[in-house]
Amino acid sequence: MLITRVLLAFAMATGMAACSASRPTRGVPAADTRYLYQLLDVRKLGAEELARIEKLDPVVADFVARTGKPDFLIEPSLRDVQLVYYLKSLLVHFHQGTDGKWTYSELTTLPTSLIGVLPSDIRAGTPTGTGNEMTGCWATTIPGGSCQTCCTPPVTPAAQVCNISCK
Repeated sequence: MLITRVLLAFAMATGMAACSASRPTRGVPAADTRYLYQLLDVRKLGAEELARIEKLDPVVADFVARTGKPDFLIEPSLRDVQLVYYLKSLLVHFHQGTDGKWTYSELTTLPTSLIGVLPSDIRAGTPTGTGNEMTGCWATTIPGGSCQTCCTPPVTPAAQVCNISCK
């Protein structure tokens, strides 16, 4: 009986220590991963996510303040955010380096492979898919290297999945 109580107390203490270690430092919000690896329409689910990112990253907030809200948002990793301006034919890739600093690069015109995976949105001006869309991949540059992002088309049954590989 005593051993059971000791083991139970140890398990509870270990659990509480693990929970407190996983909490973010006061004033530093934890990463929100519910939209990670997804392509979002900024007029729908992406609006809240863009606002959250702007609060965390002044580089993104400054860019959006100067350029306006994008049509789509892609979060292919915790260290990368891509904003898509369809009518401006502009892709902006924000990347957090190993030093913690955020930088960005711009890509104009939008790659055809990216246009093919954008969801149809009359407000953004994106066309309705044909049903023959395939996974689209495109390359962007970052300081000291490049990245390749790939997204599944919007006709897939699950949410659009996007991933990135940087070298």
